Amino acid sequence: MYSVLAFGIATIFLVGVPVNHAMPSPPEITKWPVECEGKTYCTKKPDNYPEKFFEELLNTKHETAMVIERSGGMENRSGEQDVGSCHSRRSMDLVYLIKDDNDRIRLVAQTETFKIIVLIEECSNPGRTLSSNVLNARLLKKHRVDCYETKVPMEFMVLSLDGSSLESVGPKGGIASSCSAKLIDKN
Repeated sequence: MYSVLAFGIATIFLVGVPVNHAMPSPPEITKWPVECEGKTYCTKKPDNYPEKFFEELLNTKHETAMVIERSGGMENRSGEQDVGSCHSRRSMDLVYLIKDDNDRIRLVAQTETFKIIVLIEECSNPGRTLSSNVLNARLLKKHRVDCYETKVPMEFMVLSLDGSSLESVGPKGGIASSCSAKLIDKN
């Protein structure tokens, strides 16, 4: 009688241990921040960003800081006639969210000791521009100048879809790495 009772208590104890040590689920981000509309990457940190969850997942609480800087390696270059009329904003930023190829919002792993910092260069005013610091008014009657962003593929460590691990995923269309001007005939 006593041996059967002891076995039952031990079994309950062993089954209960893993449940007590389970990692909490990260919050699901279902709404894309307004500040990042029109992009597939976002440098705005969500209010409910799960930094502590990532620390536990990465086991980096007591590790040395790891900072990864990534750059697209392009600066105002174009295969077309570059007419130098486009202004851009350059920044070194942390990316907190991306949209994958299926437009799902994915959380990028960023913690105090694990950071991926990216050089981003976006056009201040993408699309058609009506002025040029290189072309005179006569040439602007025959040509138009378009400002466009060159994007490069780049992958980030993001939370897996089941929330249990990290995987390498890039934002749909890439990260803006330069702003260039393209001279286009109006004919």
